[in-house]
Amino acid sequence: MTDAVASDASVTLKVKLKGGVGEVEVDASKIVDMDIYQYIFQVGLETIINKVGMSKIATGITKAEGEDKVKRTAEIVEQAQRTVQAMYDGNLKGAKATSKRTGATQTEAMRLAKALVKDTLRSNGYKISAFDAKELTAFAKEVLAGNPDLYKRAEENLKARAELPVKGLDVKSMLGDKAGDESLKAKPKVPPKAKSKADATSVLSTSSRAPHSRAPAYWGKRQSGSTRAAAPPTPVVTSSNNSDALMVSRMPTLQQMLARSLHAERDLPARQEPTCLAAR
Repeated sequence: MTDAVASDASVTLKVKLKGGVGEVEVDASKIVDMDIYQYIFQVGLETIINKVGMSKIATGITKAEGEDKVKRTAEIVEQAQRTVQAMYDGNLKGAKATSKRTGATQTEAMRLAKALVKDTLRSNGYKISAFDAKELTAFAKEVLAGNPDLYKRAEENLKARAELPVKGLDVKSMLGDKAGDESLKAKPKVPPKAKSKADATSVLSTSSRAPHSRAPAYWGKRQSGSTRAAAPPTPVVTSSNNSDALMVSRMPTLQQMLARSLHAERDLPARQEPTCLAAR
């Protein structure tokens, strides 16, 4: 069967190759064999119906069992029927090519959509303050989805705004006599002055206290046959010079010297007379 497919206009389609190696162009008007046309159409239908909306519900269906498989099978069939109906209605997702829009166009279109949403709410007696920004943005997205002409208007607005000559943005002409008033100007931000190493050393030396001295280990040490006497407290001498304070604080006081001499005499053995004197 080689019936020709009627085509009044030539339609060239671009087919992307796998791996991103390029693309090929296909002139649909040159496909005149009906069998080939039906085969192409059949493969295309199978690809689209098994792709649109199936990424989540069809994954792992071959491993499903029991009630889970029955439930998921029904969901897959229902989604396939919705895709076919979308083809009939001319509203198939991804079928209509959309040109890439700049961020400025998207922002302007969103601004227009939000303005329409606010005007609609006000005209129906609603307060704008009763809705948060998230809700207004969701309403605006719905308006954009149903009114793609807003993107065209946004592009026109941006183009007109770029061509519009801007005047009156001279500071002197706007402020007049106040242009020379220094009190109206913001104070320049001055970075904090870095502290020198000498300043940091002086701050540490003045803030630190003189170290406490400790009595030597042999002061007040318990000797055999003697009692331990508590060493008097060591006074802390404060001086502007830390080195002088350390030297003065380590000098033993008079009480410490007396206590040390008493310990030494107490621990000495009994004094013995010389042998020559003992013989007499």
